[in-house]
Amino acid sequence: MRDFKNLVLTAAISAVAVGLTGCSGEPSGAEIEALLRASLAGTTKQMEGVVGAQAAKNMSGEIYSVESLGCVDREPAGYICDVEVDMKAPFSGRNKSVAKVALVEGDDGWKLVQ
Repeated sequence: MRDFKNLVLTAAISAVAVGLTGCSGEPSGAEIEALLRASLAGTTKQMEGVVGAQAAKNMSGEIYSVESLGCVDREPAGYICDVEVDMKAPFSGRNKSVAKVALVEGDDGWKLVQ
């Protein structure tokens, strides 16, 4: 279960719906952090329906910080960004890890894609 943090992050990213459009510039670190926090909150909310609120809270991770390390263009649209995530996950505790996230910009802002 030492990779539970990565599993939570992957599930959170996978839970976000996508609308593809053209990009106007790479997302900021603050935008990426807000997306990851919202995605994690959405995943926790979905878990509540399955295991109950308290169990979902106990099984959910906690994001302390997200730092964008840089982004590259993603074909056909968007960016792939390396991010360092400082996060606490059940069973593995708090640590920092680097992950790649794909993003596209829609009419209502940036979206995470799988």
